[in-house]
Amino acid sequence: MIPLTDTRGSAPPRLEHLLEVVTDGVLALDVQGRPTYVNTRAERLLGRTRNELLGRRLWTVLPELEEAELGRACHRALAEGVPTTVEEYLASLGAWLESQVFPTGEGLLVLLRDVTELKHLVRSRWRAERLAEELSRSEARFRSLVVATSTILWTTDATGNIQEDSPTWCDFTGQSYDKWRSGTGWQEAIHPEDRARVSAAWKRAFAARGLYEVEYRLRRADGAYTPVVSRGVPVLELDGSVREWVGSITDITAQRRARQALEIISEASSALSSTLDLRQALERLTRSLVPRFAGWCGLYLRQGKGPLERVAFTDVDPIRALRLRKAGRLLEGPYAIPTEVLESGRPEPIPLLTEEVLTSETDEARRELRRAFMGMKGVAVPIALDGRKLGVLVLALGDEYRAYDADDVRVAEELAHRAAITVEHARLFELARQERDRAEEANRAKDDFLATVSHELRTPLTAILGWASILRTGTLTPDKQARALETVERSARAQAQIVDDLLDISRIVAGRMRLEMQPVQLVPVVEAALDAVRPAAAARNIRLESQLAAGSGPVQGDAQRLQQVAWNLLTNAIKFTPEGGRVAVRLQRVEEHAELQVSDSGKGIEPSFLPHVFERFRQADGSATRRYGGLGLGLAIVRHLVELHGGTIQAHSEGEGRGASFTVRLPLAAARTSDGSATRDTPGLPDPSLSAYLPDLSGVRVLVADDEQGTRELLRVLLEDRGAVVTSASNSAEALERLKREPPDLLVSDIGMPDEDGYTLIRRVRALPPAQGGQVPAAALTAYTRLEDRTRALSAGFQVYVPKPVDPIELVMALANLINRFARS
Repeated sequence: MIPLTDTRGSAPPRLEHLLEVVTDGVLALDVQGRPTYVNTRAERLLGRTRNELLGRRLWTVLPELEEAELGRACHRALAEGVPTTVEEYLASLGAWLESQVFPTGEGLLVLLRDVTELKHLVRSRWRAERLAEELSRSEARFRSLVVATSTILWTTDATGNIQEDSPTWCDFTGQSYDKWRSGTGWQEAIHPEDRARVSAAWKRAFAARGLYEVEYRLRRADGAYTPVVSRGVPVLELDGSVREWVGSITDITAQRRARQALEIISEASSALSSTLDLRQALERLTRSLVPRFAGWCGLYLRQGKGPLERVAFTDVDPIRALRLRKAGRLLEGPYAIPTEVLESGRPEPIPLLTEEVLTSETDEARRELRRAFMGMKGVAVPIALDGRKLGVLVLALGDEYRAYDADDVRVAEELAHRAAITVEHARLFELARQERDRAEEANRAKDDFLATVSHELRTPLTAILGWASILRTGTLTPDKQARALETVERSARAQAQIVDDLLDISRIVAGRMRLEMQPVQLVPVVEAALDAVRPAAAARNIRLESQLAAGSGPVQGDAQRLQQVAWNLLTNAIKFTPEGGRVAVRLQRVEEHAELQVSDSGKGIEPSFLPHVFERFRQADGSATRRYGGLGLGLAIVRHLVELHGGTIQAHSEGEGRGASFTVRLPLAAARTSDGSATRDTPGLPDPSLSAYLPDLSGVRVLVADDEQGTRELLRVLLEDRGAVVTSASNSAEALERLKREPPDLLVSDIGMPDEDGYTLIRRVRALPPAQGGQVPAAALTAYTRLEDRTRALSAGFQVYVPKPVDPIELVMALANLINRFARS
């Protein structure tokens, strides 16, 4: 290759002139990459002057070029001695360069050409080709869409003459293509009543060059009219003139039917929710469906497992409706009651009612009534919810309506579902109302019960306070004093019985009633109860009759609770038996049960109250003018105790004034004793006459701790009367101090005391050494009478638990037994 420059670095004049006029940039580099020649075009392409480039390494002046394709081509040409051509976009120069690199004896010759415009031209041509292909495909897709879609597409020229071929129009209307292109086919296919309105809408849009939109009825190929909506818009030129009109015609039958169905369901829902009365709601439902959705609508419901009954219907023909209402149950509707639809759980079509169908009707009156419904057909839809079959919805229509299709059946199913929800809501509402009534009745019963408790507590309290005040005057004769004391004692025991009943009910409600089960012979238990009520019966001249079979067998139970059952039944019978009446008790064995029956000749029980006789807080007469007292708890306690023993109790009465009988049945228990002998007889309650034989407590030192002065005085008098030496304390601290100073033989302590209760006292006592009374026998005396209270007292350190109110005999016996037990140990 001829050198481009001489030894002085200059090109020959003629060559340099040629290099200056060429359109390519020319750059000569030595082996070090230093430019030795740069023409004017190369200066412009590289953005540097000759003075900036000559003699300096090109990669130093333009470092971005060394990492570009141009730099790599130069290095490769120097290394391998082969020419190279590369093309790349140089961001630093803002141009596309085509670089041709030739190795020379002095280094490299680089020709640079700006190909940016060429690149843009090629890219533009490529884009144009792609756009043409896309337009072609788009046009093909558009034409396919026109053929495939049910929407009719149309175009007109600026004057409104139809231009495009529309095969969809021809298929929809059955018209020929020529008729469509002429424009007359469009007018002919529009319903005559809609033509003027459609033409006026087109003229307004054409004049305003705006949106054309109108709904009308269009005749299909089968001659039927269907609702459509036609929309069109003008396509404008740049100068604002109309080039053409494009638009569509869409069948809106499905949309209109969906809207109508939604309106029907919405109106039906409003009707169903307009009232809480079920029959009124269902009647309004049928009215909302006629005549819009049916010519006749009937709704049938089933109560429980009973037959279907028509509860509501509406007829488009008022005369026919009047005849049907007058017929009553003779004719439930135009068709036989659709029981099979309810059982299958699926909608069933109702066939056309014809004369041939009527011939199967045997009843002439029914046949004549049904004749008014000839020509009607419809559908029956089951009304069900969560698998429960509630009824059937019947929809019928005549020739003036189109026949029901699958969409209409789905609407009917939705209506039936909403009717089912309404029926269920009505049922739940009725249940809630009944529960509310029961709750209100229970609240009234509780209020009445509280008033009764107040009355029953205040009545004996009045006698106690009144006689106590009179006794304090000291003006009564001895016989009147004895009668006063007897009245006070009787009233106090009546109050104690009320408290016991309330505590028993509390245990029953809380589920804490406990029984001490053992084999029990019922004869001694019933005899003890009879002995307890004899004075009350004798006072009213009521005859007690008893038949107690000795072979009635043992039962497994709690003797005290069983005696309570017998006593409650006997006192109840005596209370409601007039003077001179009779109360009979019979105990016998019936198969594998012991049967106790208590009957009386009293006022009896009304049949309406008999189912409630064992309920808590219920009394046949709970008014303020009632003749009989009591809380109404006795029989409720009896029933619960009997059921705890695995038995049953029944009440029977022939009515008011004819007496009543209560029968208790308890399962027998096999006799179980260690020596195989029969079970022992169960003793009854202590006889008050035993007070003369109470143990002597002479010399026994007793410390009594109670914050109530009246209780302390009562215990002092009672124990000193038996010979004991009594010391009393009003609180726990005082009792502990007296006990340390002089340890007693026996400690009797109340539980509920101020500052420190009886539990704290006994724990502090048990912490003392024996010499200071740490092991003194102790009895808890308390008004806390729950089972857990007894357990807590014994766990704290007491050996005996005596509940208030105190029975003097029981208290003395318990304390004497406690002292004897410790004396033996």
